[in-house]
Amino acid sequence: MNVDDLINLASVFVDAPDDDEALTKIVENRGYKIDLAERFVAFMPLAFGRVVISKIGDVSFTSNYKVKEQNQEFALNEEPIYCLAYKLAIESYEKGIIEREIFSAIATRSAELNSVNKALNAGEDINGAKFSTILLFGFNTLGKPKSWFRRIFS
Repeated sequence: MNVDDLINLASVFVDAPDDDEALTKIVENRGYKIDLAERFVAFMPLAFGRVVISKIGDVSFTSNYKVKEQNQEFALNEEPIYCLAYKLAIESYEKGIIEREIFSAIATRSAELNSVNKALNAGEDINGAKFSTILLFGFNTLGKPKSWFRRIFS
C-alpha cells in the first residue's frame, strides 16, 4: 500500500460504519488483503487524529501501540501504513490534498482525538498532556510478526 492507495481509499471513512470490522471488509472488497485493510482502518485515524491534536495543543504521544489480544507493545514507526498516513495527514492539513470533509471523517475516528474533544468540552487544558500507549482491539493481523519470507521480500 502506498500513499496513492491511502488517498484513493480515504473516502471510505465518509459515512463509514462505526464497526471497524465492517469498514475493513469494505477495504478488502476494493482489492486489499486483510492485513493491509486492517492496518489502513487502524492507523489512518490514529495518524490523522494526532496531526489535529498537535495543532490544538502541546501534547506528547507514545510511539507504540498494543493489541488487546496480545500482551506486547509494537512500534508505530515499524508500521509503514501509519508512517505514510502520518506524513499524508501533515501534508494534507497544510495543503488540502485530502478534502476537509474526508480529513475530518478520518480524524474523528481516532480515540485520542475523541478524548481530547471530551476534555476540551469539559473545560480542561490539554497542554502538557501525555497520551499512554494506544490500545487497538478487534484486529486479527496487527502486531503479528511477519514470516521470514515476508521480512525478506517486503
